[in-house]
Amino acid sequence: MSTPPTPKNLRRFVRDFPAVPAPGSCEEFALLQYEASTDLQTRTRIGELFLSAGSPVRAADVFQDILRPDSENADAYAGFGEAEFAGGNYQPAWTSFLDASRLKPDDADVRKRLELCEQVLSLE
Repeated sequence: MSTPPTPKNLRRFVRDFPAVPAPGSCEEFALLQYEASTDLQTRTRIGELFLSAGSPVRAADVFQDILRPDSENADAYAGFGEAEFAGGNYQPAWTSFLDASRLKPDDADVRKRLELCEQVLSLE
C-alpha cells in the first residue's frame, strides 16, 4: 500500500480493492481492520478480502468480532461459515450457515452453503 487511506476514504479504498488480492495483502488488511473498527460494512468487506487472500483464520476473527456485539447479523454468520468451511472446519461452518439461514430464510446462497456442509459432513 503506497499511501495509507485516511479514515475519510477508507470505505472506498476497501470497497474498490481487487476481488483477488495480491500476495502479501493480508498485512494491509490487518492494518485496515483496526482503522475500520466502527464501520460494519467495511469490516465485513475486510473479512471477505481475508478469505479471498487465502487467510480463513483471519477472516473468521473479523466475522467473530462483528458477531460479538451483534448476534443477529446474518451476513457475519455467513462470512464466518465461509471462513470455517475454507479452513476445513465443517461442523462450525454448518452451525454458522444454519444461524445465517435462520436470520435470512430467503437467502438462496446461504441455503446452498448449508446443504454443501451437510453433504461434506455426511461423508465424514
